[in-house]
Amino acid sequence: MYPQGTARADVIARFKAEPKISELRPAAGWVALPKPYLAERVAGAEQRVGRSPARLDVYVAYPDGVFSLCNVWFYYDENDRVLDTEWQYHSD
Repeated sequence: MYPQGTARADVIARFKAEPKISELRPAAGWVALPKPYLAERVAGAEQRVGRSPARLDVYVAYPDGVFSLCNVWFYYDENDRVLDTEWQYHSD
């Protein structure tokens, strides 16, 4: 649904909302974020795609429409194009 290269503006338009969390990569790297769990998630994306995302957005959504509240993670390159996505149950 959101393949690599999808524009961030298209993701925002599909969700019809701004992300719950939005972070740009700090100059000192993702490890400099005050919330270590975000840096851990980005590290996983870095391993999957082989490069460091420039931006992270997290949405809270019901991907099946009703029953499964999830966090949907988007990792973008320097041009705000999707590098990687993942989801997790909100209760995890």
